[in-house]
Amino acid sequence: MDIRSKVVREFARRRARNCRYSLRRFATALGVHHATLYRFVTLGKRCRPDTLARIGATLGLSRPELTRTAIDEHADTVHALVRREDFKTRTRWIAIRTGLTIDQVNIALQQLLHSGRVRMRAAHVWTREGA
Repeated sequence: MDIRSKVVREFARRRARNCRYSLRRFATALGVHHATLYRFVTLGKRCRPDTLARIGATLGLSRPELTRTAIDEHADTVHALVRREDFKTRTRWIAIRTGLTIDQVNIALQQLLHSGRVRMRAAHVWTREGA
């Protein structure tokens, strides 16, 4: 289970105990800005690593779980780029487009290749497999 679904589940659990419990109050409890939490939960936007670490620590997630979550989010971001019309198979281009470091792009790419979500047909021909 990813961190986003854990946050949603925890918010639902707290809201079940108190129907007036707000997302703003939950954000305060997690130590993040309410707009950041809204964008992360509702709109599916990425959070900065330090924000994810703060949320994870508050929810009691281990460091390996947080690392795995970050890698999965980076992989999802790179995966979404592969089908774009203007996609370039260069890690520097991917890093600039996603805001990730080149190391993060390389780790995400290895994850995608290992899982079979991206296939390299040739050096400059990548295809996106699956959802």
